Amino acid sequence: MPLADVVRDGLDRVSTAADKRQVAITVEPIDPALDVEGDRTQLVAVVANLLDNAVKYSDEGGDVRVAAHARDGAVEIEVEDHGP
Repeated sequence: MPLADVVRDGLDRVSTAADKRQVAITVEPIDPALDVEGDRTQLVAVVANLLDNAVKYSDEGGDVRVAAHARDGAVEIEVEDHGP
């Protein structure tokens, strides 16, 4: 399944909380050819949990950045916030 879809679905799960705290989430462009294998529900839940934590621990009005790329035959997802 496309990694971009997994990230998008995870983002959809936390968008209301992000809006409520006025936290902007920026997703770096993800190569559409990047696929992941696994249980879709679990993968989306992992991404959503990372994003939810980033939103919760960011200052109101803050920002979160999401990036993903292939490295050594695996996929890395980076979630960066500026909270504690």
